[in-house]
Amino acid sequence: MKHSLVTLPEFSPLYPHLWMSKCKQWRIIRDVDNIQYIFQRWRNPKWCSLSYHVEYFSLVRRWANEAALPRGLSSVLNSTHAEPNNTNLLDPHSRCIV
Repeated sequence: MKHSLVTLPEFSPLYPHLWMSKCKQWRIIRDVDNIQYIFQRWRNPKWCSLSYHVEYFSLVRRWANEAALPRGLSSVLNSTHAEPNNTNLLDPHSRCIV
Protein backbone atom coordinates (compact mmCIF):
# COMPACT_ATOMS: atom_id res chain seq x y z
CA MET A 1 0.00 0.00 0.00
CA LYS A 2 1.37 3.41 -0.99
CA HIS A 3 1.07 6.34 1.44
CA SER A 4 1.03 9.91 0.22
CA LEU A 5 0.82 13.33 1.78
CA VAL A 6 -2.75 14.48 2.31
CA THR A 7 -3.35 18.09 1.31
CA LEU A 8 -6.42 19.97 2.44
CA PRO A 9 -8.31 22.22 0.03
CA GLU A 10 -8.28 25.92 0.94
CA PHE A 11 -12.03 25.88 1.64
CA SER A 12 -11.68 23.19 4.30
CA PRO A 13 -12.47 24.16 7.92
CA LEU A 14 -9.25 22.32 8.88
CA TYR A 15 -6.99 24.34 6.55
CA PRO A 16 -4.55 26.34 8.76
CA HIS A 17 -5.45 30.00 9.15
CA LEU A 18 -3.41 33.06 10.15
CA TRP A 19 -6.31 35.00 11.64
CA MET A 20 -9.95 34.33 12.38
CA SER A 21 -12.60 36.74 13.66
CA LYS A 22 -14.07 36.07 17.08
CA CYS A 23 -17.41 35.13 15.53
CA LYS A 24 -15.58 32.73 13.19
CA GLN A 25 -17.25 34.27 10.14
CA TRP A 26 -14.04 35.67 8.56
CA ARG A 27 -10.52 34.30 8.26
CA ILE A 28 -7.22 34.90 6.52
CA ILE A 29 -5.15 32.04 5.14
CA ARG A 30 -2.05 31.73 2.98
CA ASP A 31 -2.28 29.83 -0.28
CA VAL A 32 -0.62 26.45 -0.57
CA ASP A 33 2.45 28.03 -2.23
CA ASN A 34 2.70 30.72 0.49
CA ILE A 35 2.43 33.52 -2.09
CA GLN A 36 -0.93 35.14 -1.38
CA TYR A 37 -3.14 36.07 1.55
CA ILE A 38 -6.67 34.82 0.98
CA PHE A 39 -9.59 36.48 2.72
CA GLN A 40 -12.49 34.07 3.31
CA ARG A 41 -16.00 34.09 4.69
CA TRP A 42 -17.76 31.08 6.19
CA ARG A 43 -20.73 29.86 4.14
CA ASN A 44 -21.99 26.54 5.39
CA PRO A 45 -20.59 23.93 4.63
CA LYS A 46 -17.25 25.53 3.61
CA TRP A 47 -15.07 28.66 3.50
CA CYS A 48 -15.53 30.85 0.41
CA SER A 49 -12.61 32.91 -0.86
CA LEU A 50 -13.54 36.56 -1.38
CA SER A 51 -10.21 38.07 -2.44
CA TYR A 52 -6.54 37.30 -2.97
CA HIS A 53 -3.69 39.66 -2.01
CA VAL A 54 0.07 39.48 -2.39
CA GLU A 55 0.49 42.32 0.13
CA TYR A 56 -1.25 42.26 3.49
CA PHE A 57 -1.77 46.04 3.38
CA SER A 58 -4.02 45.72 0.31
CA LEU A 59 -6.13 43.16 2.18
CA VAL A 60 -6.51 45.56 5.12
CA ARG A 61 -7.38 48.44 2.79
CA ARG A 62 -10.10 46.33 1.12
CA TRP A 63 -11.63 44.53 4.15
CA ALA A 64 -10.78 46.40 7.37
CA ASN A 65 -14.21 48.06 7.61
CA GLU A 66 -16.14 44.82 7.16
CA ALA A 67 -14.09 42.52 9.37
CA ALA A 68 -12.00 44.77 11.68
CA LEU A 69 -8.74 43.17 10.59
CA PRO A 70 -5.65 43.62 12.75
CA ARG A 71 -3.55 46.31 11.04
CA GLY A 72 -0.26 45.02 12.46
CA LEU A 73 -0.57 41.48 11.16
CA SER A 74 1.89 42.02 8.30
CA SER A 75 4.84 42.68 10.62
CA VAL A 76 3.95 39.61 12.69
CA LEU A 77 3.58 37.38 9.63
CA ASN A 78 6.88 38.52 8.16
CA SER A 79 8.54 37.31 11.34
CA THR A 80 10.12 33.88 11.22
CA HIS A 81 8.24 33.02 14.42
CA ALA A 82 4.72 33.36 12.98
CA GLU A 83 2.65 30.22 13.37
CA PRO A 84 -0.64 29.31 11.65
CA ASN A 85 -3.62 29.37 14.00
CA ASN A 86 -1.72 31.57 16.47
CA THR A 87 -4.35 33.01 18.79
CA ASN A 88 -2.05 35.96 19.60
CA LEU A 89 -2.97 37.39 16.20
CA LEU A 90 -6.63 37.83 17.08
CA ASP A 91 -7.79 41.41 17.40
CA PRO A 92 -9.67 41.87 20.69
CA HIS A 93 -11.91 44.46 19.00
CA SER A 94 -12.95 42.22 16.09
CA ARG A 95 -16.46 42.85 14.83
CA CYS A 96 -18.77 40.31 13.34
CA ILE A 97 -21.09 41.67 10.71
CA VAL A 98 -23.68 39.36 9.23
